[in-house]
Amino acid sequence: MNRQLKIRRVNAQSNSGCNIGSLQSTSHANCGNPRNRRELRRNHTRDVDVDGDCFHFFSLLPILFIFILFRLGRVSNLNLEVKEQRTLPLLFAIGAACIGLGIFYAIDAPRQIIWAGIAYIANGVVFGAITQVWKISFHTGVYTGCITVLVRILDDTNFVWLFLLVPLIAWARVRRKRHTLVQTVVGALIALINTVVVLRLCVGIGLGS
Repeated sequence: MNRQLKIRRVNAQSNSGCNIGSLQSTSHANCGNPRNRRELRRNHTRDVDVDGDCFHFFSLLPILFIFILFRLGRVSNLNLEVKEQRTLPLLFAIGAACIGLGIFYAIDAPRQIIWAGIAYIANGVVFGAITQVWKISFHTGVYTGCITVLVRILDDTNFVWLFLLVPLIAWARVRRKRHTLVQTVVGALIALINTVVVLRLCVGIGLGS
């Protein structure tokens, strides 16, 4: 009786080992296939809070950096009203966005997130270059760029009405004597044109697909 039990245990262990070995070999084979590796990354991406990470890299970190600079006395106020004080926060924001974009691309995040990140960085570079010589409005630019991304990526005209708030933002900036009317209008137009061009290029070359 004991001998029969031992034989059954040995057979069970050997069968288990065979099953594990076959599973491991199948897993290795699947991982070796580029298409399967891509699918595994997509499955992993579903478990990652991409929206939350976007907020961290594209909004929260730059805001915290500006607050730290303000506490250290490197900037006179949180609105970055002095043109010369915009460079360092802007470089940090672009750097944080590049890191975030690299992470999203590595985990195969949705291509719309990749496109939005590229548009964000492109606008940052253009506005950073302009603000060195002219105080362009970041408020109208950032808002217009965000709404343009929303409308173009979602392909939903229901959000077009949000562009009607751009004149209100421009009026507020001029009213508070932070910008001239021309600076607010140019900021919105450059963000609109730049974002549309970048998104079309991303779609055209199939980036992230």
